[in-house]
Amino acid sequence: MLTLLSALGSLLSFRFRNRLTLELELVALRHQLTVLRRQHTGLHYRYERRAA
Repeated sequence: MLTLLSALGSLLSFRFRNRLTLELELVALRHQLTVLRRQHTGLHYRYERRAA
């Protein structure tokens, strides 16, 4: 019985860690997109200012 509970606990902790890892990766990717969008917008703004 103890082995079964231990296995179940390991399975649940693995799924929780896996979910946490995916959520952290999602946060990092959203941050990276935000930074890239800011850089992209900044480049267009600088180009338009020089052309004018």
